[in-house]
Amino acid sequence: MLRKSLAFVLAAVLLCAFAGVGAGAVTPQKEIAVIYFSHSNAWLQPLYEYKIDLEQQEFYGYAGRKDGVFVARDETAENEGYDYVRSLDAGKIERFRRRAALSGYQKWHNEYFKIFLLDGFRWDIVTTYTDGTETISGGWNALPPFGWDSMHYALKCLTGEDVLERIGFVGWAMNFISFILIEIIGWPLKNL
Repeated sequence: MLRKSLAFVLAAVLLCAFAGVGAGAVTPQKEIAVIYFSHSNAWLQPLYEYKIDLEQQEFYGYAGRKDGVFVARDETAENEGYDYVRSLDAGKIERFRRRAALSGYQKWHNEYFKIFLLDGFRWDIVTTYTDGTETISGGWNALPPFGWDSMHYALKCLTGEDVLERIGFVGWAMNFISFILIEIIGWPLKNL
């Protein structure tokens, strides 16, 4: 029994070594310059928007509700209409970059959709890299099956704010079920 276990472990190590999956084969991550986050209600009225500028080490926010009325951010205004919140510590920025890479958020799909809800919330993340490229991810009532809480923690440590809401195990389980139904099984509502 021990020999079979050792043979299995050795085979796995050799397979990883020859396939280039070892510790030396880590794909370099693009350097994040700016991240934009937005949370909207089901009618796409802005609730909260954030801009995290890692190059300038600044954190901005915008609350879309002013005196009970939804007001769109004026993108032509100074700081793109965001309110300055605070400066960001260089050490925290480097820790954030490592945590963000580990969360896998840069590999999230462009769009997530939860089939169990018809009303709720919309979220979007636009990441701009130092080379000028962008990635976009968002969802209607649905979150990525992996990495959301890790990214929440990374952003909370960086900004001191709940930029992303923590979903916990039940939220994760519901998102994972939606992911399996839509992405793996190919639920018929996938393209609605």
